[in-house]
Amino acid sequence: MIKVDTFKELASAQGGMVHALRAYGSAALNLCSVASGFIDGYWEGGCWEWDVCAGWVILEEAGGTIVSGNPPRKGMRELSNPDLCGRVYLAVRKARSQKEVEDWVKRFWSCTKGELVYGR
Repeated sequence: MIKVDTFKELASAQGGMVHALRAYGSAALNLCSVASGFIDGYWEGGCWEWDVCAGWVILEEAGGTIVSGNPPRKGMRELSNPDLCGRVYLAVRKARSQKEVEDWVKRFWSCTKGELVYGR
């Protein structure tokens, strides 16, 4: 329900931040779409490291950023790279400045409706 509730919030007329939601069925393809600038961001939980590692490299080489898909807990750095094996990711396209990325991520996190948790 966390994903569904978050997607509803992201697309809502009352403060949402997206005009469309897309998913290609492949984490690597979704990350490449962010890397190319075709989409602004990609939020996912549950993927394994082999599902995201190639797209992650492509995204970072293109100047994009990947952070945890969950807002940081108290005492954690906000925009640190997530654990590759952590299974919860938020990818953001290249921006004009680091502040623009930070603002986008914080706005996205404000729309999330819970914390995604996946085991190993």
